[in-house]
Amino acid sequence: MKVTGHDLRQPLHVLSMLFDTLALQPGHSDATAHIALAHRAIRRMAEGLDQLALASRPGPDTERSQPRLFPVAEVLRQIEPTWSAHALEKQVRLHVMPSSAWIRSDSSMLRTILDNLIGNAIKYSTQGRVVVGCRLKGDLLSIRVIDQGIGISADALRNIFTAFHQEDPSSSGMGLGLSIVQLAAAALGHRIRVESRLGRGSIFSVDIPRVGTPAIPSGVHYSSDGAGPP
Repeated sequence: MKVTGHDLRQPLHVLSMLFDTLALQPGHSDATAHIALAHRAIRRMAEGLDQLALASRPGPDTERSQPRLFPVAEVLRQIEPTWSAHALEKQVRLHVMPSSAWIRSDSSMLRTILDNLIGNAIKYSTQGRVVVGCRLKGDLLSIRVIDQGIGISADALRNIFTAFHQEDPSSSGMGLGLSIVQLAAAALGHRIRVESRLGRGSIFSVDIPRVGTPAIPSGVHYSSDGAGPP
């Protein structure tokens, strides 16, 4: 591709600088929360572009991802701060179920997958709830994004992961979200499953290898910033 993830990140960097400048202007102290929300959105977009570039690059999977052991809560706890305002704008209730499970994945790429699935779930819902929760399936943990949106017909399901494909041509976006999901999941070796009924909603699931809770030595504190067992 002539346009790389790095090239596409440049406008986001400029926007981030503008928001920083706005935050320093007198009389804008009440905009702090909105500026923080905008920064999170920009960071999410930048990470998505990076992962699209990585997942699209030829080469072995080990070069595209950096899997490690971490609690799935590390990713789940970031969802509501990122998406709650957007859900509220669409009058959709977003609910994230807690989980104490540990998984092996790349946390950044997994966030990209979930962000795209949750963004779509909210986008195509005009009422009801979007629920993010986990279900144990043997040695796998299935993270499920459940919505009560417009649903997808059986005939349309075969095309939803095609780049630039959109079921609703009038909707915003470029139709890359689910293509990015598929590429990132393939790089990680995760399985994506879809169940949907037209007019009733959809369930997108990401199946991830589950591991037992690692033994953390006494006196060692695990934090959600990524530090922890390798």
